[in-house]
Amino acid sequence: MESIQHKQLAQALLGQGRFEEALAAVDQATKIWQESGRRGDCIECDWMRLAIYIEWGRRGEVEDQIQELLSQPVMPWTAVALGDTQQALAGLEARYEQHNNYMMFLKGPEFDDLRDNPRFKRLYDLMNFPQ
Repeated sequence: MESIQHKQLAQALLGQGRFEEALAAVDQATKIWQESGRRGDCIECDWMRLAIYIEWGRRGEVEDQIQELLSQPVMPWTAVALGDTQQALAGLEARYEQHNNYMMFLKGPEFDDLRDNPRFKRLYDLMNFPQ
C-alpha cells in the first residue's frame, strides 16, 4: 500500500472510532513517506495523527504539537476537529477550486459538524454525489 492509501485508511478508521488502528495506519503512512525519499515531513500525516488524538479525547497529550503545526496549512477535517469551522470551509472551498480528489471525503463522518452550514451544503451540492 502507498502512503496515501494508509492515510485514507486512517481517516476511515478514525470515522469509525477505531483510534488505535487509525494511529497504526497513519504511522505506516509516515514510514512509507519517509522511505520514499520525498523531501520534508508528511505534514498531512502529522495533522491526521493530531486529529486522531483530538477525536479520541486525548487532545491534552498533543497540545504542544498542535500549537507548533498551527503555523502551517491545516487539513479541513483537522480544522473541524479543532473546532475551526471557517478554516475548514476555506480549505474545502480551495480544494474544490483545485479539483482536488480530497473532496470525495465530504460524505464522511468527519464533516458531520458542518452539515448544517450553508457553505458546506453548497460545496456538497456542487460535488453532485449520487443520492
